[in-house]
Amino acid sequence: MSPPPKVMSATQGRQVALHDAERELRRAWMAADDEVRRARGEGMLRLREANLVIYATAEADAAQARATAARVMRVHPGRVVLLTSQAQATSGGDPEAFISTACFQDEESGRQVCSEEVVIRGTEETRALQAVVLQLLVPDLPVVTWWLGDLETSWLDLSWLAEASDQLIVDVDSSADAGQGLQTLDEMLRRHRGSARPFFRELNWLRTAPWRKLIAELFESPERRRLLADIDRLVVEHDSAFSQALLFAAWFGGRLGFTRTEGDWQRDDAGWHVRLQAAPAGAAVPARSLVLELRRVAKGAEATPGLVGASVHTSQPSPAKDVAEGQVLYLRRRPHSYSCIACVAGSLAESTVKALELPQDEDWVLLSTVLESPALDRVFEEALGVAADLASLPGIAGPQEEPGP
Repeated sequence: MSPPPKVMSATQGRQVALHDAERELRRAWMAADDEVRRARGEGMLRLREANLVIYATAEADAAQARATAARVMRVHPGRVVLLTSQAQATSGGDPEAFISTACFQDEESGRQVCSEEVVIRGTEETRALQAVVLQLLVPDLPVVTWWLGDLETSWLDLSWLAEASDQLIVDVDSSADAGQGLQTLDEMLRRHRGSARPFFRELNWLRTAPWRKLIAELFESPERRRLLADIDRLVVEHDSAFSQALLFAAWFGGRLGFTRTEGDWQRDDAGWHVRLQAAPAGAAVPARSLVLELRRVAKGAEATPGLVGASVHTSQPSPAKDVAEGQVLYLRRRPHSYSCIACVAGSLAESTVKALELPQDEDWVLLSTVLESPALDRVFEEALGVAADLASLPGIAGPQEEPGP
């Protein structure tokens, strides 16, 4: 573990008039520069990579977002602007902002990392808020907006944030209904499709990345690639991670060409399932179908929420010699850990393909990934479309709310 950065300079957070926030930040940096110049005989060099704008409707989310942003800024320094719908701390007068700055020196690289934070609370005048936020953005740096709140209730009033952003990060679990959040996000994406920006990101989708990579690697060999045409069922198990499970299932089905739903969600003893169809290749070729099954598996209070397992079922035997009949390719996360195993099982044999540690999926790690990967994600857009269709089907509340058997 690398040593913690050495604090070079910092300003105590203080309240300022909202319209003076930019001027007060300049003053704070001038004071910090003077302090460093007196101590070291040279001025301060600030490295800034991005603007991070955060919108949080709940006080608890805002507090957590500030802590998360602080960790991100130590890796990708920049300016943080936090918008929250909390009531003003003071009554009467002009709206206020809370500003603070800090610079650290990384002990390994010697690089000076500087960040600045502006917290704006409870402003009701949208135009005034928009004008201040746009003024606070550092020119010529990318703008990444992290939306923590219910998309349905707040998005219309603050849609200008998307127009000002290069990337828009959403967590549909922050919505009152995650299924509805997926549908709203898909509508937003369709509305902005063809525009130069923003690129849309979703945290639950990012959390599925190692699972998507692992399941794809199971089909790397030519023998198993021939099984792709015979897959007829996918079972996804999750622990309090419905959105992840649905997005993973939608990605898997969409990659195989299954994009049309057939019927509604149904409940049985194992969980909830729905059937997808692929567009027929021709009149003489019967339409293929894929059953998607979601199972909520309660692992206890100490377990880490997320995907627990994913199994791919085929009724056809493997061309390889390790199994003689239909086989199952599956991933399984070990209890209370990030360790995952990938296996192939059949009636006569079972083999472990690989075992590895899944990477961290903490919010600050995921946000850092977004800042490092600003490219358009077409695969996500396709998977989101399928997931939104699945979320619109009757019975979707079951997979989201009902515990597994």
